[in-house]
Amino acid sequence: MPEPTAPDESASSLDTGEPPAQPWGAGKVRPTQPEPRPPAVVHLGVWWLVGIGIAVGIAWAATDHMLRATLSLGGACLLGAFLRLVLPARRAGGLVTRSRAFDVIVLIAFGAAILATGFTLDLRARV
Repeated sequence: MPEPTAPDESASSLDTGEPPAQPWGAGKVRPTQPEPRPPAVVHLGVWWLVGIGIAVGIAWAATDHMLRATLSLGGACLLGAFLRLVLPARRAGGLVTRSRAFDVIVLIAFGAAILATGFTLDLRARV
């Protein structure tokens, strides 16, 4: 008696007569419009100001200007804390992660730690 043969794994769905697999799920209609984005993605708001401050600080650090990097990074964190404190949640956008008090305390702690470290250490370039 001949042994049953396993179906060829290299055969495409066209060979088997089945419709091709669709990335949006079998039997579902392709969506005509994208799904709505979460509110935090749609409206990051003043988060961009803090993000720009951090990017500037990283650029200063990459060019070996450590005091300027310290001021930019610490200032961006403190700016974020101030904005989170005074703006309502719908305007603060991406700065809203937990409660207002928690967000402000964490941003102040990060900003103060960066500034204290930057001013305490000898960050002059050695040549």
